[in-house]
Amino acid sequence: NTKVTLGAGCLVIEKDQVLLVQPNYGKAKGAWIFPGGFVNPTEHPQDCALRELKEETGQEGQIIAPFCIRFRRDPTD
Repeated sequence: NTKVTLGAGCLVIEKDQVLLVQPNYGKAKGAWIFPGGFVNPTEHPQDCALRELKEETGQEGQIIAPFCIRFRRDPTD
C-alpha cells in the first residue's frame, strides 16, 4: 500500500522579514521551515495553512495567494 498525504504551508512576510518555525518533532525536527502541516480529510488547503500558522506561531493571517501545497506518496508507510 502507498500512503498519500496532502500538506499546506504558508509564507509570511512582514516588514521584509520571513517567518520560519523550527519543529521539535518529526522528519523536520530542528530545521527551519515555513509554517504548515497535513490537510485534514474535509479541510481546504488554504484553511489548513491558516490553522497551522495559528497552531505553530499563535499568529493569524490571511491568504493573499496560494503558496505551498505538498503532495507526497510514501510507499514505505
